[in-house]
Amino acid sequence: MTDPGNIAEAFKNIAHDYTEFNADYSTRLDGKSMAMRLSEPSGKDPNRIAAAEMLNSKVQVYGDTAILTYNFAGVSKNKEGEIKTNRAKSTRVYVKQGGKWKLVHANFAPDPQPKN
Repeated sequence: MTDPGNIAEAFKNIAHDYTEFNADYSTRLDGKSMAMRLSEPSGKDPNRIAAAEMLNSKVQVYGDTAILTYNFAGVSKNKEGEIKTNRAKSTRVYVKQGGKWKLVHANFAPDPQPKN
């Protein structure tokens, strides 16, 4: 897990034309620069990820394209020490560009707790 405060490191393998869907915005985010700008404040957030796991991961490779799907399980801790669990269903699409794998699209969907 990279340092969430180091945005440049977190985005080093992301393509310039990257797109993303996530639960925080009702529209698609277009471009690496936009995603970086919107991520910068969260890197300074006192609520930090204390632990994170990629569960049930599956990689499908089709030539120079790879699709990674997984469930995210994490624990965050705020400045008062309170713990909160985080869950998500995630898809990431990678393309080999110039001999390097670059993330070109991601979809992070909520994965709510089942109701009894």
